[in-house]
Amino acid sequence: MTAEDNAIADFVRQYLDTMRDITVENGRLAVWLAGEKSNLAGLEQPDNMAQVLLFKEAIALGWDCPVRQCF
Repeated sequence: MTAEDNAIADFVRQYLDTMRDITVENGRLAVWLAGEKSNLAGLEQPDNMAQVLLFKEAIALGWDCPVRQCF
């Protein structure tokens, strides 16, 4: 992640903590970032404590095309 990405993630964490009491420590925040994975175990379960998932999705360039259809 870039420095700007980290600054945005830190801002979001601070907002969630201050305004909503949502943190990794209390189990209400799950994180899936390049350098950090937290509170992901059992995330798909309906009784999981996590209310927010903080993640970054990278946009891929190009597209997948079967060879026969592209030429």
